[in-house]
Amino acid sequence: MEPFQTNQFDKDSVDLQDLVSIVGYQLTAYIGQTNVQTVAEWLKNGLPENLEARMQATLDVAKPIAEVESELVAQGFLIGKQNDLESYRFPATMLRDADVTIARTVLMQRAREEFLDNVAGDLEDVERRLKEWISHAKMPPRTVYKVGLSSGDKLWLELLHAGFSLKQQRKWDRGDDWPCWDGLIAAVPEMAFARTSPDLQTGCPFKYCQTGHE
Repeated sequence: MEPFQTNQFDKDSVDLQDLVSIVGYQLTAYIGQTNVQTVAEWLKNGLPENLEARMQATLDVAKPIAEVESELVAQGFLIGKQNDLESYRFPATMLRDADVTIARTVLMQRAREEFLDNVAGDLEDVERRLKEWISHAKMPPRTVYKVGLSSGDKLWLELLHAGFSLKQQRKWDRGDDWPCWDGLIAAVPEMAFARTSPDLQTGCPFKYCQTGHE
């Protein structure tokens, strides 16, 4: 994947069809302060010049997330509440209302930290070291780690647990306070950058690393 460029726009490169396919008509309309019918007209006739940079910024933020995750995850990032975005609260609102250069820089940095920096060079070696650490770790009662490598491009570490308070489970869902985490990171430093996500089927959270993407 090409590194993020945070200091320039190429107005002629805006691919509105690509943007709509990733974030959808409604989000495109929201950021453009219009309606879906107008977005359909833009697809036929082109964007107004005053929206080129704003739509390019939206594509620059959303497309890398969609490439390593999915379009739905990219949409979720744009509409997810973030209380520390000053008065904007939502990335989509920041892209719509803020200075476009500032919005692009701030949100691309957040997207990188959350979705793109969890890269490890040799996942098989990381898996081996994780399994070795797990085999010797003294975990708290009713907790255990499970590790696996899927399709060669993602390594996941699942925290299986039972009998804990909802408050504790929510902390784990956010990636906070995982059992014996300092020891695990000392043995496998790559996991310090792993992304956390809840498993909707098991109810147990997991962290994962991925290979680099072109």
